Amino acid sequence: MANTPGIGGAPQRALRLTIVTAQEELFRGQTDSVVLPADDGEVCILPGHTPLLARIRPGEARYRVDGDWECLFLAGGFMEVQPTEVTVLADTALRAEAIDAKAAADAVKTARRREERARLPYDQQLAHAELLRALAMLKVAEDARRRKRHP
Repeated sequence: MANTPGIGGAPQRALRLTIVTAQEELFRGQTDSVVLPADDGEVCILPGHTPLLARIRPGEARYRVDGDWECLFLAGGFMEVQPTEVTVLADTALRAEAIDAKAAADAVKTARRREERARLPYDQQLAHAELLRALAMLKVAEDARRRKRHP
């Protein structure tokens, strides 16, 4: 784990993590690592990370608290990373255990049909974005179900 100088030169072993949407605060607390879905792929953030401002794509956010991983679905948003703090401003966020896997699978089917029927480029882009969100949500739900069966 990365050790960065904290106050008084002591190593910094934790990050302050805040995850919010316009409607609610999902998490505010200490963690030792965060994994977020950025536009260019997943970003693993440890204490001492280089400052970063990036867009979040639909996908799974993971953070570790007391040795256990917590997972959320993020539909998009922005992240701000500082050496000792990470702030996630999410468009929409759901805790993995709150996702209905059947409803997510149905949303994937609906999005695929919309994408197939879309004719105009703008409609095709919207349908494709909807499909990516639905697939990401389904993956988070399925991963959570697997972790529950095999911790």
